[in-house]
Amino acid sequence: MGMTGIFIIGAIIIVLIIGVTALVTTKAYEYKHTIDPLDQNPHLSGKEEVRTSEPHE
Repeated sequence: MGMTGIFIIGAIIIVLIIGVTALVTTKAYEYKHTIDPLDQNPHLSGKEEVRTSEPHE
């Protein structure tokens, strides 16, 4: 196997990596995230005040 064969194998590996990366990224953007309602959250007690997302100083 000469230099041309090594170049072709390297190019195939690079194309496969780019293809898999594009596939995984596309699937990640299609994923639908869900959020549990606050009233069903077992970690919050009824006495605690629900905070909004305010910037910290």
